[in-house]
Amino acid sequence: MWVHRDVRDEFVKKYLAAVENRYCRDGVLAAERLGKLVDRRNFDRVSGYLDDAVARGAEMISIGDSDPQRRILAPTLLLNVTTDAAIMRHEIFGPILPVLDFTEMSTVTSWLQDNDKPLAMYVFGRDREAIENVLAATSSGGVSINGWALHFADSRLPFGGIGGSGMGRYHGVHGFRELSHARSVVSVGTAE
Repeated sequence: MWVHRDVRDEFVKKYLAAVENRYCRDGVLAAERLGKLVDRRNFDRVSGYLDDAVARGAEMISIGDSDPQRRILAPTLLLNVTTDAAIMRHEIFGPILPVLDFTEMSTVTSWLQDNDKPLAMYVFGRDREAIENVLAATSSGGVSINGWALHFADSRLPFGGIGGSGMGRYHGVHGFRELSHARSVVSVGTAE
């Protein structure tokens, strides 16, 4: 997640408070409120992303302790992540939020242009022109502006990725068309 440097510390504070409010009870991580990683291989994969990021200088802030035996990974925030870290090059599918800061939007759009296209993009801001510039300069699956997963929640909108994030469009009529095979048949002349 890219966050403007001027609001990064405030964002981190509010994010951590929201995670603690949702996943902790009496100041302790309530593991039953979290989902499990699907298997030990994926737990190790995601944990490896954390280890790699920290080895490259990232600061790790975890809410509680992870439990490898139960495949529960504590919600974790990563600050000062380098863009070459494994966690920035692979889909995470775990409760980890890497936070990168920027001062110029061109830093973000350049990074998005130089890397795999994201499955989804969430753009938060009040400057409509800046938002339009981000959309014009990037390519992704669905986009929600000033909200999270709104494009996914509406079954009338197509959902899907582009490039490395997946292909196709699903939901409603879009999914029917994507998963059906419309066959063109052209006949020249008459058949006997």
